[in-house]
Amino acid sequence: MKWVQDLFTYKENPRERAGNNQRGVWRQGYFGLIKSTVRFEKWNEILDGKTIPVYDKPEQQAWRHWAMGLAYSATGQAEKAKAALADIQKDLDAVTSAKEPIGIGLQELEATIAARAGDRKKAYELYRKAADREAAMMYTEPPAYPRPVVEGLGNVALALGDYAVAENAYRETLEREPGSGRAYFGLAAALDGLGKTTDARDARSRAAKAWANADAGLPQVQALKSSTAAPQQ
Repeated sequence: MKWVQDLFTYKENPRERAGNNQRGVWRQGYFGLIKSTVRFEKWNEILDGKTIPVYDKPEQQAWRHWAMGLAYSATGQAEKAKAALADIQKDLDAVTSAKEPIGIGLQELEATIAARAGDRKKAYELYRKAADREAAMMYTEPPAYPRPVVEGLGNVALALGDYAVAENAYRETLEREPGSGRAYFGLAAALDGLGKTTDARDARSRAAKAWANADAGLPQVQALKSSTAAPQQ
């Protein structure tokens, strides 16, 4: 988040402002902001109306609506999540650069809304389609999509108590991003839910190693410290 703000200091010049190149410094900062707030599930910040600035280009509007839709869905505001989904469709129609990442985002948000509404069959079918589309995109650095779709599936399945689906999703995430602490933390929680305590302990150990230098205030790090704290005398 610190470096996102640094990128935002590189204001667009008139040519950049008028064009649709998404690789400019300021727009990469915007994408980094979306990626950071969504991957760390900063739902309150996403919805506070201040953290993510409104920028009147369809690509940035689409990603802002995507983040807001996920945040609304995660916080039980289903109708607002559906409104955000409709906004993304409008944004997508106006996009003048690569449409596929935003189209995948629309499909993932639709899957998330269906899952939290109880229609898991529809949700998991949509997640699978979105995940396959995202995995099939040409490799770029940084990636053209904020994070693997299967990571989002794992997070939602875990929140719904669908631990077997969550386990499979996090394992697939680790195939996409080997060594991901985020995926290991999720996998450990899913394995705990399935009663696989030994495997969960191993996953948590791998998560701790991956995030040995992570910010101490992150919820996962705090939970890890609590689980390994010595008993009070």
